[in-house]
This record gives sequence, C-alpha cells and structure tokens, in this order.
Amino acid sequence: MPEILSYFNMLKPFESSFLDSSNLMSHRTALPNRVAIFSPAPSRRRRRNFFPAVQFLLLLFLIGISAFPAAARPSRRAEAEREYRFAFQLLENNMPRSAIPHFRRYLEKFPDHKGRERALLGLAQALEQTGEPGIEDVYRRYLDEFPKGKDRALALLGLGRSQYKKGKWSEARTTYHQFAKEFPNHPEAENARLFEAVCLTKTERYDEATALLQELRKSSDRNLAAEADYLAARIFYTTGEFGRAVEALISIQNRFEGTPAGFKAHGLLGDIYYQQKRYASARREYSAALKGKLSYADDLLYWKAWSAIKAGDTTTGTEELISLATRFPKSEKAPAALLQAAGFKSLFGDSTAALSLLEDAAKRGNASQRAEALYKKAMILIAAGRIRKARPALLRLLEFPNAYHLPASYYLGLDALDRNDLSEAHLRLETARDSALPTSEWRERIILGLLDLARRENNAADYDRYLGILEKENSPVLAHVILNGAKMREAQGDLEGAAHEYQRILREFPASSAAPEAAYSLGVVQYSLGDYNAAEKAFQTFTRLAKKKNVMRDFIDDARYWIGFSRYQRKDLEGAAEAFSRVASDTRSNRRLDAAFRAGDAFFGLERYERAVQLYTSVIEDSSAPKRLRLDSLFNRAAAFQALGRSREAREDFLSAWQEGDTEYEEALLKIGDAYREAGQDPEAARAYEFAANNATTLSVREEALFQAAETHRRLGDTDSSIRLFLAAAGIAGGYAPNALFSAGRLLLAQGDTTKARTVFREASDSYPRSLFGRWSRYRLALLSPSPDSRIQIFHSLLDEASSDIVAGAVLVQLGRESLSQDQIDSAQAFLEQALEFLPDGSHLATAKILLGNIFLQKQQPLEAQIQYEYIFRSPAFAQNPLRFTAGIGLLDSLIQQKRTEEAITLLEELTDKFPERKKELERFRRKLKDAGNSNVS
Repeated sequence: MPEILSYFNMLKPFESSFLDSSNLMSHRTALPNRVAIFSPAPSRRRRRNFFPAVQFLLLLFLIGISAFPAAARPSRRAEAEREYRFAFQLLENNMPRSAIPHFRRYLEKFPDHKGRERALLGLAQALEQTGEPGIEDVYRRYLDEFPKGKDRALALLGLGRSQYKKGKWSEARTTYHQFAKEFPNHPEAENARLFEAVCLTKTERYDEATALLQELRKSSDRNLAAEADYLAARIFYTTGEFGRAVEALISIQNRFEGTPAGFKAHGLLGDIYYQQKRYASARREYSAALKGKLSYADDLLYWKAWSAIKAGDTTTGTEELISLATRFPKSEKAPAALLQAAGFKSLFGDSTAALSLLEDAAKRGNASQRAEALYKKAMILIAAGRIRKARPALLRLLEFPNAYHLPASYYLGLDALDRNDLSEAHLRLETARDSALPTSEWRERIILGLLDLARRENNAADYDRYLGILEKENSPVLAHVILNGAKMREAQGDLEGAAHEYQRILREFPASSAAPEAAYSLGVVQYSLGDYNAAEKAFQTFTRLAKKKNVMRDFIDDARYWIGFSRYQRKDLEGAAEAFSRVASDTRSNRRLDAAFRAGDAFFGLERYERAVQLYTSVIEDSSAPKRLRLDSLFNRAAAFQALGRSREAREDFLSAWQEGDTEYEEALLKIGDAYREAGQDPEAARAYEFAANNATTLSVREEALFQAAETHRRLGDTDSSIRLFLAAAGIAGGYAPNALFSAGRLLLAQGDTTKARTVFREASDSYPRSLFGRWSRYRLALLSPSPDSRIQIFHSLLDEASSDIVAGAVLVQLGRESLSQDQIDSAQAFLEQALEFLPDGSHLATAKILLGNIFLQKQQPLEAQIQYEYIFRSPAFAQNPLRFTAGIGLLDSLIQQKRTEEAITLLEELTDKFPERKKELERFRRKLKDAGNSNVS
C-alpha cells in the first residue's frame, strides 16, 4: 500500500510560512503493503483429497435445509473482506478518489469488522491525496474509536497536519504537543515539537516558541537542528530584531551550508538586505538561496530581479522577471512579473516586447491582473497612435470590474471619433460621463471628447455648454490632452510637432500638473533633434518644476544624467563632468554607476586621467555594477593608465577585460600590444599582437593583430616574419588586406625577390582595384615594367580612375620624371606642379620639389628653385628624410646662382657639419666659392 503522506507536506511557502515542506521530510510512515489477516490465495493449485470432499457433501445432505441460514454469515464476512481488499487495491494503484466511496461503504456497512482500524487510516490517506474535505473528522474518529490503537501515533500526526493546513494553529499545537508527550521516543517526536513551535509563532507566542526551539537546537538530527535555528532566526525577523536575525542567519549559513535551512537562511537574509536597501547584497543572497531549489523559488527569483532593478540594472532585472514567468508559469508571482516587465520594456521604448508580455499576462492571474494587463496594452497602443488596434482590449475591459469601465468607455469613444462613428462615440462618451465623479480628472477629459463630438455634429448648443464648463473651471485637463497629443506625435516620429506641443504646455499651462512631464519629454525630443542647448534648458526646467511640485522626483537624476549627455554632445566636457559627477555622488540614484562611468569618459576627454581612473575604479569595485558596465569601465581605465604612461597597469586591465568579457572585448588584446609598443618594447609588442591573432575569434580583430605584428617585426628588422604575417592578414580579406599585400610586396622587393613582389602587387591590384593600396600596388607594377610605354599607360589609367589622391600625386611625379628623361621640361614642370596639390609631406613630395628645383635652376630661375629646395631642407617633417641632403645641395646651388655668397658659405658649413660623410660631394661647391674670390670659405 502506498505510504501515507508525511505531515511535513502541510508547510506553506516562504513569506507565508517558516519552513519549506519539500525539504523538511526526514521520516515517512507507511501502512503495510498487505493486511496480514487477509492473505491472498496460494499461487499454485494442489491436488485435492477426494475423500474429504465426499464427506463434506454427505454432511450437507444429512443436515439438510436447516444448515442454510448459517451459510449467510460467512458470505457477509467475505463481502466485508472483498470490499476492504478492493478499497486498498484502488489506493495501491494510485486511484484514491475511487477508493474513497469503497472505504466509506465498508466502514458504514461493516462497523464491527476487524479491519476497521486500518480502513480508517486508508480513508484518511485517500482523502489527503485527493484534497477532499473530512480528513480531520476521520482522524478524530480513529482516535475516539481506538484510543489505544497501534497506529495512534500516525493518527495524531495526521490530525495535527490537517489542523495545520486549515490554519487551526492552537488546535494543531495541542495535537503536536500531545503526540510528543505520548510518544517521546517516536522518530517523529522532535519534528512534532518543531511544528508545535511553528504553531506557537503563528499565534505570536514567541517566548514559548523560542524556549522550545532552544531544546530542539540540541537535536542529533542535523536537519532538524538547522530548522530550529532557522525558525528562531525567523522569530527575530518577525519581531523586528534585524541585527540578531542577521547574526543568526549568517551562523546558519556557516554551520548548515548546503542544507534546506541553509538555503532558506540565504533567502531570509536577502529579504532583510532588501528592506535595508542593500540591493547588491540582497541579490547575492537570493542567488545563493535559489541553488537550493526551494518550493518558493519563484518568490526568490522575483525579489532577486527587483534587487537588480533597485540597484540600477533594470535590463537584467526585467529579463529575470520574464524568466520567472517562463520557469514558473503557475506561480502567483508570474502575472505581476509580466506586468512589471512589460512596464519596463515600454519605458525603454520596446513596445513590441511590452505588448507581447501583456498579452501573456492577460491570460494569467486573477481578474484584476488580467484587466490591468488589457488596460496597459490598450494604453501602449493608444500612446503609439494605434487606438484602433487597442479597441479589442478596450472592449474586453468592459467584461471586468467597474473600475475599468470608465477609461475603456472613454477611449472607445475616442476610437469612435477617430473612425467618425459619431453614434457610437456619443454612446461611449455619455456612458463614461455618467460614471465619472464630479472631481475626477476623467470628467474633464470626457467633456473634451464630448466637445469634439459636438463640433463634428455641428451641435452649437452642446459645444458652448461643454466649453463653458472647461473655461469656468479653468481646467488643467487641457494641458493633459495636449500632452497626450504630443506623446502621440512623438511616437509617430513627428518630433518637431511634439516639441511644439510640449512648449505650448510650458507656455500656456506652466502651473498644470502636466508641465513637469512636458518639460522632461521636451528635453528628450530636443536631444533627439540634436538641439542640445534646448535639451539642457528643458531638463533644467523639469528639475525645477519636479522639486517645486514634488512630483516625478525619481526622474530628477535621469534629467541630470541627460544634462550631462547634452553638454557632452556640445563638447562641453567640463560641464558634462560636473553633471555626471553630481548624479554619481547620489547614492540613491539608479543612474549612479552609469553616471560615474560617463563622468570618467568626460574627464578622460579633458585629459584628467587620474580623475578618470578614480571614477572607473568606483564602478569596477562596486559589486552591484552590471557586468557590461564593469567591463567597459575596466577597458577605459586601461586606456587612462596607458595615457598616464602606466603601461603595466594598462596591460593588466586590458587582459582582465578580455578574460572576463565576450568577443566584444577582444580589442583589448590589441591594446596590450599597443601599450608595449608605446613603451618602446617592440619585441614584447610583437608577441602580444601574435597572441591576439591566435586567440581572437573576431576576424577584424585577428586581421588587425596580424597586421600590427607584421609592422612590429618590420621595425625590428625581421623581414621574413613580417612578410609571413602581412600575407596572413591579407588572407582574411578584410579592411587591412590591400595594405597588407602592398606592404608584403614592398618587403619582397627590398629583398630582391622581384618575381614574388610582382605577384603580390598584382593580387592587390586585381582584388582591390579601387582601394588606395590597390592603386599603390598598380603604381609599383608600373615602376617594375621595363617598357616606358607600358608604364605611361598604367600611369594614365590610374589618373583616369582618381586624379586627386596621393597615388595620383605619385603618378604625376613619375610622369614628370618620364618627361625629363625625354627633355620635355615644360611638360615635366606641369606634371610636378600638379603633383604638389595631392602629396602630403613625404618622399614623393620631396622628390617632386627637388625635381622642380632642378627645372627652375635649369631655366635660370634660382629664386623659384630656392623655394622648392628650402622647404625640404628646412621643414621638420623632412628632418630624417634621405633626400634632405640633395635638397641642401640644390639650395646651395640656387644661392650661388643668386650670388648670395655669405648665405651660401653659411649653408655650406651647415651641410658639412650635418653630413660629414658627404664631405667629398661638397668639395666642388667649396672650390666654386673660392674660385669666385670668397676667401671666407674654410
């Protein structure tokens, strides 16, 4: 026979009970599988003895008819046994509902049968399994009929359980006390005393409960001792002694970690921390409690979600509210969680998700919650300008309690007006007006609707009457109507129209209750329109109105946060830092951590890196910070360390950001290489970039890492490694591919491997013909061509594709060279002068200017030549350029031609000092100056 349910199953979930029944059960009491006095027939048939059977028949014949009445008695006993056995068979086969009438029939029809004692317990078990009423009476009958029955202990436990379930705390306490007194050595005696303590707490007899629990805490049963400790801690919590409760709960966690009581201690400690607004700590405790899979896990998850929301991580909290409804669809918390999650989704602008959640909520919970879901769904649709889509929800609201009839009728009236169904509009708005109290704000809105209806119906009398009411009462509802209209415009994307309406409210109704919301909304709209000055002014107006009217105070820190963003967008970093820092310093603000991060960014922009580090650190070290915000702070702090020259700390933070983050933080691996490079540690930088290339999963990061590793090896002189890495980067075929191929080709060319270089240049040119480095590669191929005609053809094709980039400038330089080689001096000059327009400081510009200088010297225009040479020789951009000496020689020659001898001599000495290795090349100028009679030449 199935075991009778343990009395511990009566316990209620967390928040309504002290204990968790699913984890308390330590002993179970069962009825025997068979009743011994009704053994089944043997399974094998035996050979019968024929002679006794004949004797039995003969005996019947001799005693005749007189024996028949006696035969009725054994048949009644057999019927009782059959009924008894059949009832228990039904119970054994998990059919308790069917067993109940058979037990009742047996007990009623055969009151004197010897199985009655067990049948009463069987009936009690069946009633308990089905939840049908009458179980308490059955246990009482057993105790009354069998005061010394062998299952009296079981009956007392069952009676106490049934009384407890009905909330009869005093009676249950008496029963458990009686059980423990009569059966002090029973396995369930201590458990019964524990329940006696529970009942005492239910009747607020805390001192007696505490005394009893002190004894039970000494129990050898570890789980029971833990439950006694937990119940004692609950008493401290219930009586408001939070300090003692916290101390007791932490002790339970330390001594009984991993037990049901240990998990419940985490949950209750979470409740205390939540009440103390220590939301990060509360969330940590709820998370620990959830590992215990307690029967009230839905409640724990609910408050865990709200701990995240209160700590400022609204996104995580909202997703956890949604997961509660998914994981615990039958939970009483599920409808409320869906409604709240929908509210946050709507607040964040995700109306699609909000509507989906509300649709789900409308199918759950009680009538009030379903109606609320429908109402909120309708309001979101109406705010989005989709009032016709809201109509089904509004109609369904009329099926619910009267509280929603007025708004439903009102909005159905507006919908009818929108559809120009004036008959229905009249019916709905009149119904709403009849429901509205004289002081209700709905009354004024309804009158406005009726005003619009009268206008459409051309009913002048009604129009004047309704307008007179609004003007007489100086109705502020006009401002709210304008506000709703502005919201609809905003939702439809008409931001300028919405801004105009919000400004109208502030101008015409500055004292109305709609003014603060209008100011806040105006700030958001102006920010979206990019008018950051106007946005800041609107948010400042909101802050002033919210404080004055003591409304929307939860949005004040949001407004200050937006002021910070407005200033940041205007590049007013000082102002942004001040605004963000103000929000960050408000410990009550949900924006506190976000603002600290943004303030860090503002100070970073101001190059006040030490202050930026402090703010980023405050976010990193706050246990309530969302993971993404913490990782962003870690990454940015690393950048601040890098700017301060604290390379080691920067590298450590970048590495931590990569290790703790997802693929979005793989850029940190590149930053480690950058930090080594900026510190002048190129070998370490190369290894860091190669590590990044081997470990990054994002192709763009991997490509950049390979490219930077190749560049670093190039600087180190390791040409082979550099070429290998450039080609590996090009193989990813991303944004660096053209540059990587071009760079590899240049290195191959420098090694003298012209064939491979030409192949690489060709790949870059063919694969990326329009890219800058694809064009550079084609330029290089032209230089490698032995045919002048082929070179010139390629050069002209490059100019036809793009005539004004740096490649075009280099091409023009080469065309100038080609022209010079053919003594076409004027053409060469034209090409070179055109090239100067497109070339930045670099070797091509140096070449162009030197060639132009040579042409001007050849044309006997030494002053023009001087201008070209002097730029290359004197400009700091060419201080290390190998053509600087050539420019100096040209400059010297131009000065000599101009007969500016003293300047020429000075320049000669300067060249001798700066380029002692080129002394022989300068000798001819020295002789030239001496031959001209200049004795000052040394």
